[in-house]
Amino acid sequence: MKTCMRRLAPEFNTNRMVRDYAEKFYLPATLRGASLAGDNLNRAVALAHAKDNLRGKWGGIKVVGVHASGNGHFKVGDTMQVEALVDTPGLSPQDVSVQLYAGPINATGHIERPEARTMQYSKEMAPNRHLFTGSVACTTSGRQGFAIRVVPGNKDMATPFEPGLITWN
Repeated sequence: MKTCMRRLAPEFNTNRMVRDYAEKFYLPATLRGASLAGDNLNRAVALAHAKDNLRGKWGGIKVVGVHASGNGHFKVGDTMQVEALVDTPGLSPQDVSVQLYAGPINATGHIERPEARTMQYSKEMAPNRHLFTGSVACTTSGRQGFAIRVVPGNKDMATPFEPGLITWN
């Protein structure tokens, strides 16, 4: 018991917790607030308008097609290319972030230990229809899976999940 306390006490104490919260949350929030407040609050106002615009048009966003390279059989070290065709009516491709959500699949068919990779904008295929591309490196054997998700792409948001908008394929 004493050995455990000697080993763990430096990791679990209030000084470390306060320092971690200050460095990870409070200081970045203060810097973000100052950045948004500068220039007579122009960035903050623009962010509020962008969120309103996203909320009003988010229902029209749809992942209309997904294509993966290969035949579904990949070896460790291979890379699978993925393309997603996304409708963004009334929004530009810069207003959204299309992500490749991938990882190993467990026995119940769910993705375990997922990683979200931002897909790159490739080109406009038709009015309001855009192609995004990404890749998944096959680093382990076994069943792997992926899904496409679309989240807001505004860089001034604290997190893309801030407005509560997300669309899955």
